[in-house]
Amino acid sequence: MKKIFTTLLILSSTFSFAQNAKTILLTKGQEIEISTTSSTESELSMGMSINNNTATTSKLLVVDEDQESYTLTSTLTKIKVSMEGMGQNAEYDSEKSEDKDSEIGKAMSDKLNKVTTYHLNKVTGKITEEKGKESDDNSGDKMGLSMSRDATSGTSDAFLIITSDKNVGDSWSETISSNGLTTKKNYKILSIQNDIANVELKGTTTGTSEQEMQGNSIKMKTDATLDGKITSNIKTGLVYMIKIDADINGTVEAMGQEMPVTSKTSTTTLFNQ
Repeated sequence: MKKIFTTLLILSSTFSFAQNAKTILLTKGQEIEISTTSSTESELSMGMSINNNTATTSKLLVVDEDQESYTLTSTLTKIKVSMEGMGQNAEYDSEKSEDKDSEIGKAMSDKLNKVTTYHLNKVTGKITEEKGKESDDNSGDKMGLSMSRDATSGTSDAFLIITSDKNVGDSWSETISSNGLTTKKNYKILSIQNDIANVELKGTTTGTSEQEMQGNSIKMKTDATLDGKITSNIKTGLVYMIKIDADINGTVEAMGQEMPVTSKTSTTTLFNQ
């Protein structure tokens, strides 16, 4: 039961757009600090519940560019987690040396301060991970659905291109499939003022993901609805803030046991540029 507990913790204005940038505008050497806070309330079988709070900090660095794309590196530098439920309490703070040898600390050791390399398409905003240089990052979980979201996944949320044909009130959508999960996102422009756009985000995430955790295979079936807000710069394509509330229904299968899980998760990510 203790091992399941630890595993769940780790898994845990109206203006036109005539001046919009057609490409994402970054400069070599530019740094973006990504700060994410996430709170999750989960109900398991037999009346069990888990409350989890996570705070992470990561650094996004523009290391190179060519005509089509930027090369970025993302490094998770801090993580702080607290969790209570199933009759147990657990805390972890990467800045406390005494926490490094804990069960959670050992599980997080291969994520902290590891560099992940990405390529960002200037025109489409699509991010691809450079194989062979990545850390062990759960790339399928881009919406903060896990109980302890890896902050490197915030890289995909850092950019939003709003094309020049979009006006206040307009909508568009996209579908992303990764690691067995399919996320459908629907965007709507609510307002623009001084080049800052406020965008509504609604969507769903469904599917089954599987990963190795502490030597065990973890399978998670997910059916989630997403409701969020994004604040971004229409000229540079850089996001300043994204807030996502998710209602999640699913099952977690680990160590031969399967349990239903319903969760409410609220995640806020700030991009300090």
